[in-house]
This record gives sequence, C-alpha cells and structure tokens, in this order.
Amino acid sequence: MTETNEPLIVDVELKESDLQRAYFWFGLNSWSNRLMIVLLPVAGLLLLAKANVSTLFQSPLPATGIIVLLGFPPFYLAMIWFRTKRGFGNLKPYQTKIQYAFSPNGYIVSDAKCSGNIDWDAVPRAAESKYSFHIFLTKSIFHTIPKRCFKHADDVVRLRDLLKHSLGGKAALS
Repeated sequence: MTETNEPLIVDVELKESDLQRAYFWFGLNSWSNRLMIVLLPVAGLLLLAKANVSTLFQSPLPATGIIVLLGFPPFYLAMIWFRTKRGFGNLKPYQTKIQYAFSPNGYIVSDAKCSGNIDWDAVPRAAESKYSFHIFLTKSIFHTIPKRCFKHADDVVRLRDLLKHSLGGKAALS
C-alpha cells in the first residue's frame, strides 16, 4: 500500500441493485444455505418421483413434504429480494448518498444528516465480493461499498491494502 496520510474518500450513491447484490451475496455466502438451495428441490423431486401423483393430495404428509421441499428455496430467495426492496424503499433520499473516509485508524461514514467514526478494532470482519466491499459492524450488519463508486481503479487496490493491513486475518479479500 502506498503510505499516505490522506484518507481514501469514497462517495457512494447507493442503488437498490447494490443492496440486492450485497444481501444475496450475504444470504448465499454460507455453504449450508447453498446446499439447502440445491438439495431441497432434489429431495422434493425424488419424493415426487416415488409418490403416486394421482393420489398424492389424499395423503397430506407426503404432499406437504413435496410442497415444502420444492417451495422453500424459491421462497427463501424471494424473501431476500422483497426484504431488500422494502428496506431500500424505506430509505430517505439523503440515506442513499453516503461518504466513507478510510484511514489507517478507521473510517468515517456520513450522510447529509449524521456521521460516525468507526475504529478498526470495532470491525469484526470485512469481505470483498465481485462488486463490493462489505465491512461488518456485527455478524449480520454491514456497510456495503460498491466498487463502481471508486473514482480510480487504484482506489480499489488502496482500500483492499488498507483493510488487509488494518484488519489482518479478519479481512477476506481478493
């Protein structure tokens, strides 16, 4: 990382698609969730193949099993999508324009009405996905910084280096 005392400023104009990508990334980040999305429909199809389709709904237990096994994965994905859509729709316009100022001591996040200083010691982990950086405040609450918002390609590398240096093993980066 190029040593500089200048903070790395990233002006984010958050879009719904940024949050959709981030929440799908988070929801499908664990192997157990990915496995569930794949194995439940397979189990449902296997159960459907063994069942007598003409009398299936006369026995509620297998019918319920098939409906749950086939229906839960699309329901899970739809819930992520709808929750994100509703959450983004509830944001005020000033809450979608966020500025991050990253430095070796931590970062400052601010919008038009408030700001906060976050020390790197308070960050449990950070991660990088294809389109964004995710800086976690808790196990499931995180700031999303879309890569499209960086002014220069070097700034993406600069933030990656800063996170690696400041967080060490708590940063899962490319």
